[in-house]
Amino acid sequence: KENKIRVIYNPVEINQINCLCGEDINDFKKKDNERLIVSIGRLVEQKDYPTLLKAFSIVSTKVNARLLILGKGPLEKNLKDLCKDLRIDDKVVFLGFKKNPYKYLKISDVFVLSSKWEGFGHVIVEAMATGTPVISTNCNSGPSEIIGDNKYGILVPVGDYNTMAKKIVNLLNDKESLRKYSEQGLIRAKSYDAKNITKEYENTFLELI
Repeated sequence: KENKIRVIYNPVEINQINCLCGEDINDFKKKDNERLIVSIGRLVEQKDYPTLLKAFSIVSTKVNARLLILGKGPLEKNLKDLCKDLRIDDKVVFLGFKKNPYKYLKISDVFVLSSKWEGFGHVIVEAMATGTPVISTNCNSGPSEIIGDNKYGILVPVGDYNTMAKKIVNLLNDKESLRKYSEQGLIRAKSYDAKNITKEYENTFLELI
């Protein structure tokens, strides 16, 4: 029964994220004159990196940018081969799994999630907590709940690399929108702060008692 269901979202440790954002990056250096797009997740079908790579191949013709991918998985070779086919292998950096992805998010201009499906999309909130604007596919079932009607980020259709490319380029070229989504994302991330989520559990238990 719906009246017996209460949704409590996964918590995000915002204070810890803020601390980890300040750690030094020793395996990658952002160039002064480039825009940095970052994506995080396992290199598997669910994350649909081919759509992101095709979108980036369009973006790279319009904006001086590099794409940073954090994650490991069975599709790594296929994705690197696709980069070569798209002639973007010199602009896409595969850094593998990183215990602290937040320091990379912090230096990025945009975070992009290209998934075909997600349970929640925890990484969206983590990106928001670093102040990084978010573009995500409107996949089932979490991203739209977090982002809303493009209020806290930008939603694009699943698998539509042309629209994804257009939204990325438009955002990178619009300082006001970058600022707005950075600020709105920080506000939204606070809703998922561990302190607030803990309070929701506490209130639920007290009501039941």
